[in-house]
Amino acid sequence: MANMVDTDCLIIIPMKDPKLAKTRLGKVVDDETRAALALGLFKNTLRILADLSPRASVLVVTEAQAIADIAVKQKFAALVRTLKDGLNGAVTDGANWAVEQGYKTIVIIPADLALLEVEDLADALQYADIAEQLTLCKSADGGTNCLMVSPPNAIKFCYGINSFNLHKMQGRSADLTVQILAETSMKFDLDSADDLDGLARSSYLSLVSGGLA
Repeated sequence: MANMVDTDCLIIIPMKDPKLAKTRLGKVVDDETRAALALGLFKNTLRILADLSPRASVLVVTEAQAIADIAVKQKFAALVRTLKDGLNGAVTDGANWAVEQGYKTIVIIPADLALLEVEDLADALQYADIAEQLTLCKSADGGTNCLMVSPPNAIKFCYGINSFNLHKMQGRSADLTVQILAETSMKFDLDSADDLDGLARSSYLSLVSGGLA
């Protein structure tokens, strides 16, 4: 574990073993490139988080020790867990860890937001002090690209098909104040061949190079 910054808000980054990530891109890129891209996206996300001021508390939840080592090297915390229940299991473990550590709010950010900008993340974090709230960013395919919730265990996580609407329903059922982040760089995630087509080639090459480094 890395020493955490003293704050009430924890950012959680769930991250697969890169060899198992981004399988939907397998039809358009080879396995080595796919793994390098996944790792490059993860490293880019950590770089952006490191640029936040004040420095954020970050927990990486992963099954891969190599990913945990990268996080700790950046002075972030890491929770290594066995693969169970997929993404929902990973973020639930992260939320439970946050409660144990005394955090009042968690922010779940995927590691594949290729266009993420530190300013948009900082703007979203302005809501972190609001108690009993759920803040969401919707992806193009109806998924959830950012989820902020207080308290951390207030809802059941529903990542997968139509997760944005399912999370919104969870928030309303829990009597949370629900807010939507609309115009933000967090709306774009890199999951499919179509997403890859929407990414500038220079950005793609930079991410792959970062994963190979």
